[in-house]
Amino acid sequence: MKYVIAGVLLVLSSPVFADLEVILANESDLPYELSPSKYSNSSSKYSNSISNYSNSGSKYSNSSTKYDNSPSKYSNGKSGNQRLLLKKEGDYFHIGYYVWGEEGVINFFSSSGERVFYSPPETGAIFDGDKGEFAGSMATIKGGKVLVVTEKGQLALVKSGVSLTQGSSAPKSQAKNTYLIEYAYNDELFVINGEKFEAQTYCLGWGQGESVFFIEGSAYGACVSAELFNQDRKESCSVWCE
Repeated sequence: MKYVIAGVLLVLSSPVFADLEVILANESDLPYELSPSKYSNSSSKYSNSISNYSNSGSKYSNSSTKYDNSPSKYSNGKSGNQRLLLKKEGDYFHIGYYVWGEEGVINFFSSSGERVFYSPPETGAIFDGDKGEFAGSMATIKGGKVLVVTEKGQLALVKSGVSLTQGSSAPKSQAKNTYLIEYAYNDELFVINGEKFEAQTYCLGWGQGESVFFIEGSAYGACVSAELFNQDRKESCSVWCE
């Protein structure tokens, strides 16, 4: 479920551990204080950049190879106290954990130990662990601490193996924000949700019956272009909206 985020405050200014609920949101719905439009939240600020070695995944203190960051450490597991929890069908699912690292950097890992996001000390924003792109913000909503994850952050979660849909028992065609490819031709033309989409280059191997969601653009064709993510193949592709 996507939430409109309003009236929120930045949190986690000190290392007090507590579970974080993961909230899925559109970047365009974020208030200024949480958005990348605010310079302190921007990936173009060097202290937030993935190029800054303090934020790099290759730094040992940011890696899950360090025991304190490992999924095998009890406090990082399903019974720990710094879990990332995603609500689906009324229940909370453990999808990862977060750890305070050196120099105030917070690292967010999937339950398998893959670093998905990081947050530098001078911001409440989170950034993609590989590309350094803005991926959301930490916030408080109605007194509860949450991790607000935008479209690019959701893509990073899916790539790490996290399911954002309501549950494996739900038909793919009815799963929240996901659609089946109803027709595919020559890796170029696709019918999704009754609308035609044409690959900007090629979506190699994409076929009928595979499940996709829209990172950018509209499933109703109300767009010039769109970015699709194929959940079966774990890859994205750019298309034109017809």
